[in-house]
Amino acid sequence: MTISIQGAWGSGKTSIMNMVQNRINDKVIPVFFNTWQFSQLDLGNNLPISMLKVFLNKISNGKIDALSQKLLKLGKKGIKILLNAATRSISGGLLEGPFDKDHPQEYVDFTEALEDLHSSLQFAAEECCNNAGKDRIVVFIDDLDRLVPSKAMELLEVLKLFFDCTHCVFVFTIDYDVVIRGAAEKYGFNLNDHSSHGQKEAEKGRAFFDKIIQVPFKVPVVEYDIKSYLVEVLQKIDINPNNEDMPKYQKLCALSLGTNPRGLK
Repeated sequence: MTISIQGAWGSGKTSIMNMVQNRINDKVIPVFFNTWQFSQLDLGNNLPISMLKVFLNKISNGKIDALSQKLLKLGKKGIKILLNAATRSISGGLLEGPFDKDHPQEYVDFTEALEDLHSSLQFAAEECCNNAGKDRIVVFIDDLDRLVPSKAMELLEVLKLFFDCTHCVFVFTIDYDVVIRGAAEKYGFNLNDHSSHGQKEAEKGRAFFDKIIQVPFKVPVVEYDIKSYLVEVLQKIDINPNNEDMPKYQKLCALSLGTNPRGLK
């Protein structure tokens, strides 16, 4: 299962993810992956492989030699070929990615390698759960929307392709608009094209995203009660508002910044 915590920049997605993680930490096997940290290490082009390695290392207690070899066997080129094929499979043919038709044997070889790796991932996940006496692994993926949109899209495709395993649940934070821009960038449709053809193309991108995400959760920013938060941050800058002034501060913020916690801060 894949679950998304969706919201704009600064809306509190990471805070909600951390609250969820703290609540269930002792009931599941947690794996945390921060895509922003990895991208800052100039691993942008290798993010899918990096994420696979983090996952494997966590669930196999560092004993990943055999699985690592299978991962390396795929390599960047193999993952790219498989992602292109998976795009058509996941979208039911709605989206077309580039595919090297001149080398069909490579596709066959990589498909076999993928099946081998997927079987190994499934076995490792089951063994990990049995050893820990728990029934699921929950992978928390943060800051997906801070990547270049096309990279965020690629990481979502990897999730669907590699991690469709029993016992595995993925929870990630994302700005929905970033993913749609990534789909537009990758598959060449224009989000500003308001013609019937343009709207149809944009709908394909949204359908692709919706097929990857089973449970979307939208951060309820409009329902935030900002009074207590405002009191706290104002006191940090030596302002102690009284009951008469506080409604003015709240109204001022509501009419300018809204209720976005990071914007308020």
